[in-house]
Amino acid sequence: MIEFSNKKIIYTPCYCEENVYHLCKAFGKLDDIYVCFISNENRSIPIWKQRASKFHDGIVIWDYHVILLVKEKSNPTKVYDLDTTLSFPCDFSIYVQESFKILDDPQYHRKYRIIPAEKYLKVFASDRSHMDGTWFASPPIYSPISTSESVNNLPLFINMTENLDSKDFVSAYFTETLIFIGFMLLVPIFYAANFYFRYKRHRAATPWSIQEKVVVITGASSGIGAALAYEFARQGATLILCARQIDLLANVSKECKEKYCAKNVLIQKVDVTSETDVMRLVETVDAAYSKIDCLVLNAGVSMGETLESIEDFDLIKKIMEVNYIGSTMLAFYSLPLLKKADKARIVINSSLAGIIPVPLRTGYCGSKFALRGFFESLQSELVDDNIFITMAYAGAVKTDINKNRLGENPKKLDFNNAMSAEECAKIIVDGTVKGHKEIVFTNIGKIGRLMESVFPDLLAFLSYKRARKFYVKEIIDKSL
Repeated sequence: MIEFSNKKIIYTPCYCEENVYHLCKAFGKLDDIYVCFISNENRSIPIWKQRASKFHDGIVIWDYHVILLVKEKSNPTKVYDLDTTLSFPCDFSIYVQESFKILDDPQYHRKYRIIPAEKYLKVFASDRSHMDGTWFASPPIYSPISTSESVNNLPLFINMTENLDSKDFVSAYFTETLIFIGFMLLVPIFYAANFYFRYKRHRAATPWSIQEKVVVITGASSGIGAALAYEFARQGATLILCARQIDLLANVSKECKEKYCAKNVLIQKVDVTSETDVMRLVETVDAAYSKIDCLVLNAGVSMGETLESIEDFDLIKKIMEVNYIGSTMLAFYSLPLLKKADKARIVINSSLAGIIPVPLRTGYCGSKFALRGFFESLQSELVDDNIFITMAYAGAVKTDINKNRLGENPKKLDFNNAMSAEECAKIIVDGTVKGHKEIVFTNIGKIGRLMESVFPDLLAFLSYKRARKFYVKEIIDKSL
C-alpha cells in the first residue's frame, strides 16, 4: 500500500471532500478504494477525535464528512481521515469505535454513501458555493474541481434520501433529451443540407456507364458475387472475376459469355487473405487494362454460433482476415489503378449486420462494422481523386451461406423471406452507377440506420427481436 507523508498530502481544513479527492489521485491504483460520505437529513452528524474540535473528546457536529476506505487483502480495512487525531491511516475497527459513538437522539443518526474512488474522480465537482456566507475557512489555493458535465454536484453526494446512480442517470438522460429536442428542431435544416450534399455527390459521380468499364469482383464464384458478375456482364462490363475455387469461376465466366454476351471475362484464383495473390491480381489487371474502373469487394465468410460456444478463437481471426483484411488489402494495392480511371468506384458488399448487431454473429458483425469505419475514412481521403465509395448493406439474401459458414456446428438461417441474389445484385449495381454513398436494404434496415445514433438502446432491443426471426426455432429457444 502506498505510504504517505505530510508533505505529499493536500489538505485544507473544512474541505474534506476535496482533500479526499486529491488523496484518491495520490493512490494511483484505485482497486478496492472507496469514498465514504457521512451525513443525514438534518445535516448534523457527530464525529469524535477531530482536529477542528474545541473539546477534550474531539467531538465535532459536521453537516457532512468525507473519509476514504481502503480494503487490503491481508490486513484490516484502513480509514484515511485527514481531519482525525487518530493514526493515519487508522484500522477500521478502531476508527469506528473511537469516532462513531452511539447517540440515542435520532437527529444525530449517521447515514453513509459509499462510492468507488475511480467513479468519484470521474464525476465529482464542486464550485464551493456551499461555503459562501456560512463558513469562514479559507478556500484551497488550487482551482475548484469540475468536469465537462458539471461544476457542482456536491449536493447529490451529500443528499442521503436519493439514490446517487439514479440521480446521475436522470440528469444524463435529461441532458440527452434536451440535445434530442434541439436536434429535432434542426431536422428540416439538416435534411435540406443532406439532400444538397447528396445531390452534389451525384452530380460529381455521374454520368457513369458500365459499358466497357473494367470491373474487378472478389468472391465471384457463387452467391451475390456471381449475381453481380452476371449483372455487370449484362450491362457490358469488362470483367475480372476472383475467388478461391477456379472451377466455379470458370462456370460463372461461361455463363457471363453465353447468356449475357460478355466479350471480356478474365478469371483468376485469388485468396484475398494472401498478399501474394492480391499483388499478383493487381499486376495482372495492370498489364491487361492499366486501370480499374470499379472494384467490387464481395468476398466474405460468416458464422452461426455464440462466442461462448466457439472452441477456437482462430475462427474470429479467420473472419477478420477474409472480410476485413482481404477487402482493405485489395483496396490498398488497387488505389494506383483506381486513380487512373475516370470517376472510379469502390463497392463494398457489407451487410445490415454492419449497422445492426445480431446474435450468433459476433465475429461477422465485428468485421462488417470495421469495414464501415475503414471505408468511411478512406472516402474522405479520396474526394479530390474523384473515387466514389459505395457501402452496400444487404439484408437476408438467398445464397449458399449456410454451407460455407465457419465453425464446428453453425446454426442454419431461415431464408423463407429473403430476397434473391439476382435482385440484390441489381440494387447494388444500380446504386454503383448512381454513385450512392450507401445502399441500405429493406425498410427495417433503413429505419435502423436512422435510429442507431438517436435511439441506440431502443435499436439494440428491436434489432435483437427482429434478428431472432431469421433463425430456426432451435436457435430461438437457445437464445431466450
